[in-house]
Amino acid sequence: MSQDQGQTHTGGADTTAPTTAEEAKQAAAETTGTARAEAEASGASAREEAAATVEEAKERAAEAAAKAEDELTDQAATGQHKVAEGLRTAGDKVGSLSQKEGVVGDLAGKASEGLKQASDWVSQRDPETMMTEAKSFAKRKPWVVAAIGAVALMVLNRLTRAATGGRKKR
Repeated sequence: MSQDQGQTHTGGADTTAPTTAEEAKQAAAETTGTARAEAEASGASAREEAAATVEEAKERAAEAAAKAEDELTDQAATGQHKVAEGLRTAGDKVGSLSQKEGVVGDLAGKASEGLKQASDWVSQRDPETMMTEAKSFAKRKPWVVAAIGAVALMVLNRLTRAATGGRKKR
């Protein structure tokens, strides 16, 4: 009896073991296939989401750049308009001196005309063209630009002294 039980037990174990191993292999293969398919689907989904996010970021960056460019263009146009007005006003004030007789009147008349021409030049050009022309002029005549800068500094110095009443800091 003990032999029958051993044979039944051994025989039963032998017949059920391969079936269980095959079922385990098949289940593992199915699980692996399912996991692989889910990973591929998840990876594809992640790639699509990443691509969409990148596209959205590009669009937002382009919008921000366009907005910044518009704001800078508006500010440049406003500044350009103010410079043109300032030149015209200075030309009018200097022009009032041209009514005097002699050298001062002649110089004031020429300076007034030059300031008015500069005002017209500034108001008729866009900022980019003005910068290009100014750079070209500075490359062709650097000493003139340096002289203009020196004269501008002297004028500002005089204006500052006049505004502060000639007082010096101690």
